[in-house]
Amino acid sequence: MAESQSSDTNREDSRLDIARYILVVPAVLTSWLLAVFAGIQVEVARVALFCPPEFRDGAECYASGWEAWPSWLMLSDAALCAVFVVLTTAITVPRRKLLFSGYTYALGCLLAAFLMVLTGAWQGFLAALLAGFATLYGVKLYTKDTFSDTFQFLSHLFPRS
Repeated sequence: MAESQSSDTNREDSRLDIARYILVVPAVLTSWLLAVFAGIQVEVARVALFCPPEFRDGAECYASGWEAWPSWLMLSDAALCAVFVVLTTAITVPRRKLLFSGYTYALGCLLAAFLMVLTGAWQGFLAALLAGFATLYGVKLYTKDTFSDTFQFLSHLFPRS
């Protein structure tokens, strides 16, 4: 009887794990969209607060010297996107958090490089790269895993002491 209950519990746990692995992709896409939406809302609020009403048309400001989407906003939004995506992966996957967060970071780097080539926004690329790596390092500290154990192909870069 006890073995039957244990077997049922294990099956239930594995189904929940599979569901959590499947939910990583929609969770990551949702978190990325949330970060983009947050950046848009900051720009809308900035226009509403600092642009004179006579030079404003919706979320656009036509005052002389007004910079739409200043670099500080673009950099912080790119960094926020990277942080949200890596952190969402670490929160969503049930096991091997550093491994899956690392894969997400690597895929995000490729996508950010593609966007950098299209737009020429190399500062945003660097901001996303650094913020994503800082978040990945935070996941490493939280899980107490090592990069060399998690990513075997990097073991020559992180030798054991």
